[in-house]
Amino acid sequence: LMGEPERALHHAPELEARFSFSLDDRRRILPLLLARGDLADARRQLERITAAAPGDPLEALKLAGLREQTGDPAGARALYAKLTRTHPKNPVIFMRYASFLRKQGEVDAARRAIQEANALRGIDLRDDRKLRPLLKSRR
Repeated sequence: LMGEPERALHHAPELEARFSFSLDDRRRILPLLLARGDLADARRQLERITAAAPGDPLEALKLAGLREQTGDPAGARALYAKLTRTHPKNPVIFMRYASFLRKQGEVDAARRAIQEANALRGIDLRDDRKLRPLLKSRR
């Protein structure tokens, strides 16, 4: 069925009811759900994936984004905050959290998250000498 995405998605609920989906099964069906725009089902699958593999920050970031897209900003905030505690050295998490905070209108909190991400990446925006290589890389 995986060669036929629409058919796979059509039969997925029945198959899941009859058989226990593995983590890999859920990971395979997730992009199909996202491609189809089925955010609610994609979120349910990702909730199960992150529960089964809680240490993967990339899947948790996807889940936080889906929580935000499906109208659960409190759930997204809680997950972003948890990720900043459990992965305090990951600048990507802080940048995604900053983007979320900015969308929520929390500009000062977003600025602090960006500063944390920049510090983790060794970027000091107060020092022009450290900015020059960044400016050159953008050209």
